[in-house]
Amino acid sequence: MKNTIESLADLEKLERGLVRGMFMRELGHVMDDLRSRAGIKKPRTLKVELTLVPTIDESGALGGVVIEVSISTKVPTSRTRPYHTAPVGNGLCFDDLSPDDANQRTFEGVG
Repeated sequence: MKNTIESLADLEKLERGLVRGMFMRELGHVMDDLRSRAGIKKPRTLKVELTLVPTIDESGALGGVVIEVSISTKVPTSRTRPYHTAPVGNGLCFDDLSPDDANQRTFEGVG
């Protein structure tokens, strides 16, 4: 069955609603991040991108257009607090009771 894409709403016709499903999944991803990390004030983005590539017929005129829809999200990077470490052999040593100074003496083991 032939369909026409003339508006944003028409994208839902592609692959029997796949674009809508992709959009809803990515929107859910952003909403989950907003709820779980509401204290992070950096923006979240949801991008719908259309890629349109012309195809040329034998006469050199536009013969068709190949279209692809991609939907992507970007949320702030998850980070731990910074840990100051000291080199030990081929690794790094840190004190989880004193993450600001790997060489800080703590009360661990005292008593």
